[in-house]
Amino acid sequence: MNRFDRVTAILLQLQAKRVVSGPTLAQQFGVSLRTIYRDLRTLEEAMALLTAVLTAQLTDAPTARFSGAAMDKVRAVLRRSERDHLATIAPHIQVFAPRN
Repeated sequence: MNRFDRVTAILLQLQAKRVVSGPTLAQQFGVSLRTIYRDLRTLEEAMALLTAVLTAQLTDAPTARFSGAAMDKVRAVLRRSERDHLATIAPHIQVFAPRN
């Protein structure tokens, strides 16, 4: 199983179960506990990037430009398949300003 698939599977397990232990995940995926912790850190980073992208749509123009430039740098280091996946799902993500 490649890393992207493993991280996605871990995310699904975390959403489905109330408590999931690191050693259990390591055994299930046949990786070390250290790898599981790295994968969890990757999930935290992905959440931070998603939050940045979504909040950039609700901020002022200069900040939105800086955020866009940062995301362009992140996209530049992704594998082609990951960039293609982002391009596919990006049009389906919408952020609405809160109603007063």
